[in-house]
Amino acid sequence: MRKLLIPVNNQSGSMILIAMLLLVTLTLMGVASTSTSITENRIAVNEQTQKMAFYHAEAGINTTAQLIELLFENDMEPISDEDFGFIYLIEENDSEENDFYDIIRREVDEFDGESLLALAFQNGDVRTAIYEISYQEHYGIGGGQMFDAGGGAGSGLVEEEFIFRILSEGESLRRSNSFISAQFIKVDY
Repeated sequence: MRKLLIPVNNQSGSMILIAMLLLVTLTLMGVASTSTSITENRIAVNEQTQKMAFYHAEAGINTTAQLIELLFENDMEPISDEDFGFIYLIEENDSEENDFYDIIRREVDEFDGESLLALAFQNGDVRTAIYEISYQEHYGIGGGQMFDAGGGAGSGLVEEEFIFRILSEGESLRRSNSFISAQFIKVDY
């Protein structure tokens, strides 16, 4: 009877097969690591653009609060905003006042309880809107203690609080946007 299985003593082709399998395995590992690094790079770029948009929006909030503070510190004296490079987007303004300080001063001077102000302006990648102003009065008795109007003896200093609600949108590369809403309280004696 003849044997169907003949032992092969020649193993010279097995090394090529092992080398090919090793080469395919290393190639697949290289492609996977390249794909992972590209994905991580995209994540890092997206995170950076989102942070940049957030910082732009935060700068809009902080700058608007500083401009309002400057207006109150100057006793509502007119200050021109030509140096700030504002582009006004929305403005409900029937009078001849046409800059930031004139509009805010008019709103504070003619204040009747609550104002829904539509003042929006843009400076570079930042769009900011002051969309509401409200007012509260407090009677102080010294030592940092405060009572609402009607509570307390009525002696002491009257503090006026103007509350400005501000919305800011920052924009960055790749159409990244960030929105921040803040409330700025200016206490005036």
